[in-house]
Amino acid sequence: MSGSDALPGDDRPSPADASALVESMLRQVPADGVTAAWIEEHFLIRSPEMLFLIFTPFAVIPATSPVAGILLLCTATPLIFRRRAIFVPLLAGKGRLSAARFEKASRLLLRLLKRYEAYAMRRPHPPSHRHTRWTGLLIAVLGAALLVPLPFSNVLPGFTVGTVALASLEQDNRLLILASLLTGVSLLAVALEALPVYHLAALLL
Repeated sequence: MSGSDALPGDDRPSPADASALVESMLRQVPADGVTAAWIEEHFLIRSPEMLFLIFTPFAVIPATSPVAGILLLCTATPLIFRRRAIFVPLLAGKGRLSAARFEKASRLLLRLLKRYEAYAMRRPHPPSHRHTRWTGLLIAVLGAALLVPLPFSNVLPGFTVGTVALASLEQDNRLLILASLLTGVSLLAVALEALPVYHLAALLL
């Protein structure tokens, strides 16, 4: 993962700005809920990684992981081709998430960000290039894994989404390597869980 593949116009928040961006966003959440368009306007143009972090809590929760998987897949895929957009199906794009649920997930993210920022201040990592396209590929693969309809198959991929996003946001190569390994482990775990179900379905059919 040598060299930089940053998108033109990238404006990565500094570690101090990352949590500040979330706090600023919380003051602007619409009372009637948020849509994919609102999230794109407030996060995607500024920092794709922040958008992925926002989706992470929803990726870990079984009830919302399929929707998170679709949004992650549709947002990350354009990054592979150096584009910024959310290509969402019409119904998903028009759907709204309640303001209370969005704020709850965002405040959890805010606490985690502040803990990482405190850790990063104590143990600074060597500066590195951005790997936006690699990040987009990893997130797209993990987003697809979230669509597998098996109990708890979303937990590890959902957690890994946050790890990949944080590593790219903070330009931490060591964390990005760990996140890449976690992606492989996540896909293997989902495949191992799906294999018996596939064999059972084949026998029944």
